[in-house]
Amino acid sequence: MRKISLQIGAAVLAVLIAALAIVVVLPNQNISASTTTTTSSTSTTTLPFNYLGNSTPSGTESFVGSVRRVSINGIYLAYREFGSGSPILLIPDRDQTMLSFGSTLLNALSANNKVILVDLPGIGYSSDDTSQPYSVQWVSTIISDFISGSGLSPLQIVGWGLGGQIALSIAETSPTMVTSLVLADTSPGGTGSTPPTSSDAQVLSNPNSTLLERIAALYPPNSGAEIFSYYGEISKSSPETVLSQTIERQSNAVALMASDNSILQKLSSITIPVLICVGDLDTITPISDSNLIVSGLANATKQVFAGDGHGVPIEDPAKFAEAISTFNH
Repeated sequence: MRKISLQIGAAVLAVLIAALAIVVVLPNQNISASTTTTTSSTSTTTLPFNYLGNSTPSGTESFVGSVRRVSINGIYLAYREFGSGSPILLIPDRDQTMLSFGSTLLNALSANNKVILVDLPGIGYSSDDTSQPYSVQWVSTIISDFISGSGLSPLQIVGWGLGGQIALSIAETSPTMVTSLVLADTSPGGTGSTPPTSSDAQVLSNPNSTLLERIAALYPPNSGAEIFSYYGEISKSSPETVLSQTIERQSNAVALMASDNSILQKLSSITIPVLICVGDLDTITPISDSNLIVSGLANATKQVFAGDGHGVPIEDPAKFAEAISTFNH
């Protein structure tokens, strides 16, 4: 595991303490369907949803509005919808809430698009069904059913990490739902992909790992203070949480995909345009994994982000937004 500089000031340490709440919580903390539900309504969707009271973030992310939640396949899926124009669905990486994409990227995308954010099962305001094995296929079915019932299909999907694998699975199984894909720091899985080091994998799968240890595994050594600050701002605007059991369940899903060739074998069925963005310092899903995806697709473009690790959407949000805009035009 890479070492990260500890030369950070007292102010950043305070941010670290605040940010810890967004990464790991006690295993028995429960985020259930019963939290502060207000008026039931319907919008352009055919699925009935509930607004959750007191869920609008404060500060720079308040423009994303309140959380809505729908019942799908035994869970309550939480999402936000804002902006106007062609719809873009953003699917976050493992252990990340919907707000992890950050205000810079979300502001840029919502200027000309309707943006839909989701919390994956067991993350943030979404509930989980622990009777179901956590897998890319299970989550992609939930998201597909959400899209089909939302009235927003067809739409573009932006997926980061695990979210990128889910996006690929949706494009392969429900091609008419998706107009294009943007994948950030994504592996197709399978035996040809490059796994992270055993030490990094252990850190990411351990609910007791500290934020400092996670940042060291995911991001370049010189980005420590900036990433601390980033997560600190998110935790202050909306203290959404990640359950410890979800960290373990998602880690199992990622581990299973390392030997599952199903996505890789079906890449040729995806004919829509695909933009693949990857940090040149990403050691979790390195450039070689992006090359695997490119080689299997009929219409793919790859863009390498110099100096970035496993977090192109948050390490270079303005540049990432510009890449999506250029790709869409």
